[in-house]
Amino acid sequence: MLKFDLNFTLVGKIDTAGYLASPNAVAQDNNGLISITDTGNHLIKRFTGEYAFAGILGVPRSAEGEFNYVTGIDFHKGKLYVVDSSNCRIQVFDALGRFKFQFGGLGFGGNGKFLLPRAVVVDKDENIYVADTYNNLIQKFDKNGQFIQQYGAYGSGPGQLIQPVDIQIDEDGKFYVVEMGNNRISIFDANMNFISSFGSMGYGAGQFVVPSRLVFVPKKNELFVTDYFNNRVQKFTRNGEFLLTFGSFGHGDGQLYLPAGIHFHKGKVIVAEAGNMRLSVFDSEGNFLHTMGSFGSGNKEFFFPTQIKKGPLNTIYVSSCVLNKIQQFMILP
Repeated sequence: MLKFDLNFTLVGKIDTAGYLASPNAVAQDNNGLISITDTGNHLIKRFTGEYAFAGILGVPRSAEGEFNYVTGIDFHKGKLYVVDSSNCRIQVFDALGRFKFQFGGLGFGGNGKFLLPRAVVVDKDENIYVADTYNNLIQKFDKNGQFIQQYGAYGSGPGQLIQPVDIQIDEDGKFYVVEMGNNRISIFDANMNFISSFGSMGYGAGQFVVPSRLVFVPKKNELFVTDYFNNRVQKFTRNGEFLLTFGSFGHGDGQLYLPAGIHFHKGKVIVAEAGNMRLSVFDSEGNFLHTMGSFGSGNKEFFFPTQIKKGPLNTIYVSSCVLNKIQQFMILP
C-alpha cells in the first residue's frame, strides 16, 4: 500500500511488518488510525497516519494443515509440497491430503528461513528447492526439509536475483527461475551455476511486465511463460528465443486477465487466470479451446488461482491463494 499527496508524489508506504496479501478495503478513524482488510492473510491490519504498522485484528491461520496465502505447489513421488507463503513455510502432504511435516519459518537472509516464498520444486533425488521471493534467494533442502544450501543474491547481474517467483527443472536437470523483479528468466545448470537469462521489462515480443509461472513442453525445445500484467502467455525455445504470444486483456473467450499459473498436458496449455477466476485452455499454438470455473468458494470455483501442477495419474492441482485452498481435478480425454 502506497501513500501519495495530491500531486501524486509518494510520501509513504507500508513497512515489512505490515505486509499485505490482497488488500481489499481501507478506512480511517477519528484518531487517524488506518484499518485495511488484508484478505489474503484473513486479518485486519492497522497503521498510523504515516503507515507505520500498529497491530492486527483477528487470528492468523497457522496450525498444521492450515494455509495463509497458499501460492506454489509441486507433486513428487506421492507427496504434495505446498508453499504457505504468509506463514513463510513449506507444508508437505501425502497424495490423500494428509499432513506429513513442515519446515521453514519467518527469517531474513535465508539459511532455512523464508520471507514470503512463492514456489517450490523437487528434483529426482527428492531435494527440495524453494523460491524465497523477498529474500531474493533459491534455497535447497533435503527430503526431510533440512537446510543444505542457498543460491543467489539481490541484484540484476548474472546469477543475481530480484523476487524469484517460480522455479522449474527440465529433463536435463537445468533450473529455470522466473524473476518478477528483474522481468526475466534465469537459467542455471544442475549445480545452480548461472548459464544465461532472457527477457526484460516491456510490452514487446519477448519482454515481460511481471512474469509469473513457467512450464516446459515435454520432450520438445519449448516452454511457456505467463506474462502477468501484459495479460498474455509467451512461448519460447528453452534457450529463450521468442516463438509466439497469445491472449490480450479481457473477459471473453481467448482473452486473459492476470494469467498466473500454467500447465501443459497432451498438447493443451491450461492457464489459471487470477483476474478472471477461471482456467482457460488453449492448444500449443495459442488457439482458444474452452474455459472452466468461475469466481467463488465452492467446487470448481476460484479466488485468485495462482498455480497449476500435475498430480497423480491424470489429475492436476490448482491453488487459490485467497481461499487458501487446493483443488484437484481429473483431466478428461
